Amino acid sequence: MRSFRVVPAVVALLLLPGAAAAAAGTDPSGQPLPKIPIEQKGSPFQAGFRLSIEEGGRVESSAGAVFVRHDGILCVSVDAPIHQRLAFGRQQLTIYYPDEKTVLVAKPGPGKLPVMIDALLLAFIDPSGLLTKNATVLSQTEDPAAHTLTTIWVVSDPSGKNQARMKLVEARDGTRSIEVLSKEGVLLNRYEFDGRVALGTAHIPTRITVTYKRTGKPDRVDRWTLDRVAAENDGSGAAQSCVAVPAGLHAREITL
Repeated sequence: MRSFRVVPAVVALLLLPGAAAAAAGTDPSGQPLPKIPIEQKGSPFQAGFRLSIEEGGRVESSAGAVFVRHDGILCVSVDAPIHQRLAFGRQQLTIYYPDEKTVLVAKPGPGKLPVMIDALLLAFIDPSGLLTKNATVLSQTEDPAAHTLTTIWVVSDPSGKNQARMKLVEARDGTRSIEVLSKEGVLLNRYEFDGRVALGTAHIPTRITVTYKRTGKPDRVDRWTLDRVAAENDGSGAAQSCVAVPAGLHAREITL
């Protein structure tokens, strides 16, 4: 699985409440971590995943399981090509390699989302609920035939100097697409969600496609496929092991 980078533009302006934790709701340093309120993150679930990453003609693949837990932990357990567990929370990403007994901690910065983690979070959290308080609606258009509502938001960082736009297309069962645009309207990132399945009151997308546009470089396209979507069970062995980091391991801080 690829090393993580930070998502630019409007996603970096999102204010994301969250939690990342090792065992017993703490990070490897033993400090307690905040939780994602259940009403903000949607219905907890677990699913198998397959991920392909295409960039410059090269394709890499990985597979494993995703857990969105009742306690607010988002955990990705990678089975192939290497064993890797990732937990994301407020400004912190914890990466654990069980075979190497290595723990890495990265802090992307306020509101910024690591690449790949962003796709999963935006898939089941209402994106408009994550916008900074100074976000404003530029336009809103309803399409009766497609049964969708398109909203364009203008988002600024706290200084008010750096602006970006987010184009959000929503349907009754959830978000169809998100486009991250520059101030001039140039596409930076596109998120597409499809194949939603009902789980409680939520509708979980089983196909997620993300296109990252980069100046002077080939586009990067991530394609997620989720299967075996089910209600999350905190007590299952898989869910427990996904978030468990053995005591005594030193966590090394890295920069994304």
